[in-house]
Amino acid sequence: MKEFACPDIGITVSRGVVDSFVAAFGAYKARGENVVARHVGAASLTAGPDAQFSLVKFLGAMSELQDQFGGPFMRKVGSFIFDKAVFPPGIDTIAKGLELVNTAYYMNHSEEAAGRIGGYKWLATGERSGRMVLDNPYPCAFDLGIIETISRRFESTAKVEHEPGSCRHDGQDTCVYRVEW
Repeated sequence: MKEFACPDIGITVSRGVVDSFVAAFGAYKARGENVVARHVGAASLTAGPDAQFSLVKFLGAMSELQDQFGGPFMRKVGSFIFDKAVFPPGIDTIAKGLELVNTAYYMNHSEEAAGRIGGYKWLATGERSGRMVLDNPYPCAFDLGIIETISRRFESTAKVEHEPGSCRHDGQDTCVYRVEW
């Protein structure tokens, strides 16, 4: 699935994902909230922690801000996901964290999403390495921020590299990241 290419099939995204997006704005949080609120058709983002927002509309906000601020900003947004979005309990190693990214992905989207919005597939290639294959509609830089943050949370020297020739930002259907620690 290419970046931002998600059909409007009624799937929603959790408030935690939206909060991670807004948190990346730091002192300019109100700017991020205004852009997201405008795209999702809300006067403001004052909804409670269980709120859900249209995934397609949220991706529209992400696309606008990626156009304005670029990939490094989206990477920063992705770095907030592990702290703001819902993840399964018991993640205490890099391998477990990377194995459960797909589970967390679906925990943060409506039940209708199952199997319809791509995902994150972890494939161990060695005792301290693996590949993450992504085919979801989120921006490549955002996903890189997620994978780097989870990896370095458990292994500070973890190395995450994007494999050449596989990038949704460049129109491919998947991105592949190599992770070593």
